Amino acid sequence: MTQEILIGVERRRRWSDERKLAILAEVGVDGASVSDVARRHDLTRQHLYQWRTSFRQRLSSPDQSVAFVPVASVTTPGGFEKPSGFRSLSVIPSFV
Repeated sequence: MTQEILIGVERRRRWSDERKLAILAEVGVDGASVSDVARRHDLTRQHLYQWRTSFRQRLSSPDQSVAFVPVASVTTPGGFEKPSGFRSLSVIPSFV
């Protein structure tokens, strides 16, 4: 049986929410899997799943810093409602 000798201090990295979101955003880009992204950043897959779950929980809980803006809607000939001035936006929420 072999024993491993640890030399030096083990590191514990701290990731900002912005950095976590940037890493999570890499999943799926050009076919990158969770494993690929985790390996690229020297993380475990479980880290990425924990981060994703954490962000989902934060988004689902009521938060006073998130505001919703009412949008006027118009009815299309097919009967579907489409917000006036509709644009597709990519928004990354900031957590304080």
